[in-house]
Amino acid sequence: MALIGLFCANHAAADGNGDPSALLRVGGISLLERNLRLALKAGATRLVVLAEELSPALVEELTALHRRYPLDVVRVAEQLGSKIESEDRVLLIEEGFVVDQRLVNRAAAQEEPAVITIWNAGPAVPERAVRLTAQYFSGAVSILPGQLVRRIAKGLGDWDFEQTVLRSAMVDLEPHYLDAAGCGGFVPMLGRDVPLLWHAVSSQADAAAADQSLSGTADASRGDAPTRWIYGPLARLALLHSGKLRLSAAPVAWAGAGFGTVAIVTLFLGWFWAGVACAILMGFAFELSHRIEQIRLDSAAPGWLLNHAPRLLEAGWYAGLCGAFVKTEGMAAVAVALLLLVCRLSADLHRHYFHRLFHSSLDDAPGVPRLIGLLGSGAQTNMWLLLICGIAGVWYAGFWAVAGYSALTYGFVLGVFVLRLKQMVQRRAPVEDEGASRPRSGNSAGTGA
Repeated sequence: MALIGLFCANHAAADGNGDPSALLRVGGISLLERNLRLALKAGATRLVVLAEELSPALVEELTALHRRYPLDVVRVAEQLGSKIESEDRVLLIEEGFVVDQRLVNRAAAQEEPAVITIWNAGPAVPERAVRLTAQYFSGAVSILPGQLVRRIAKGLGDWDFEQTVLRSAMVDLEPHYLDAAGCGGFVPMLGRDVPLLWHAVSSQADAAAADQSLSGTADASRGDAPTRWIYGPLARLALLHSGKLRLSAAPVAWAGAGFGTVAIVTLFLGWFWAGVACAILMGFAFELSHRIEQIRLDSAAPGWLLNHAPRLLEAGWYAGLCGAFVKTEGMAAVAVALLLLVCRLSADLHRHYFHRLFHSSLDDAPGVPRLIGLLGSGAQTNMWLLLICGIAGVWYAGFWAVAGYSALTYGFVLGVFVLRLKQMVQRRAPVEDEGASRPRSGNSAGTGA
């Protein structure tokens, strides 16, 4: 029983020249390609596109996609019977929608034969969601039995395929209705709440709005100031103008690791300008890799490369600086490097346990904690501070400044951690006291006897 991705390219864009809305571009790729990638990440083994009218632009896009993905194209619905078996599970992502990977994954993970994602009627329903019943609006993602899809495709006639098969599943089957609103929330890897991504896209203006939403999600997942205010906008521009370059997340991340390694060597040799430049280029490369993965749903680089390599390389930078300054300044440079490493490691550990205990990050807390998250000591913040000192011609003083800044901001991180821990204990204490003060019925009866 295979999972088959099924997509349509039949509905014309509102402001186009007859091309389907599936060709509108979001995040530098077409909606159709984005949905193909969503399906593959959810476990689909084959992909089928129903395209009744083939415009030149659509032919060009389908030809390019056929070279990259296990893709079949059919011109009429009746031909779906030759591409889909009765035992297959069919993942249908409706045309003209940008949906969240978590929503697709949750739908594909359900064990019921038919799953329809929905929005419950109310203020949380996104704009232009299609109404299914008085209570439900479509979430644009469904899992349908292959037998039903084959039957509807065979007798479709002039009806719209997506809406016909969806409503037939509601009438003929007992589908599981998956509430889309419950598929967002806390993401452990990012340490924060991430709103569910869901947009109806039928025009260039809609595509631009979805682009902004995607970029906002990627922005919020990065805390330090250089990444948020420098690398983020530059990476966004790079993605807008790299459609033909086909940049992939993994090679860009590996290039970043290469820059970080070169930075260690050059700093140790005393080539401070080159070392700091390579360290900054590493930060930009990792941010660009992150955005490619998040916005274009590209294959991610290995987890250890994204999560652990930057910290190891950062420690290597400080060791390289220490090695360079020991030659001229003596063993005091070793004490500076140790102070810097201890403060950075301690701050990261406290942030980790902050995530574990409070299911949030410093960025999510308004006021001073968010400011600490942005301006606190970090790999890229430290390199930019060292660069400023280097421009002034005081590299060794800059090394001291970075260590002092790390110690100062670690003190703030520790203070916020202790304060939040104290608040959590105080909130729990009244609840426990109330439970302890309630008499147990069994004890009361025993006392009366």
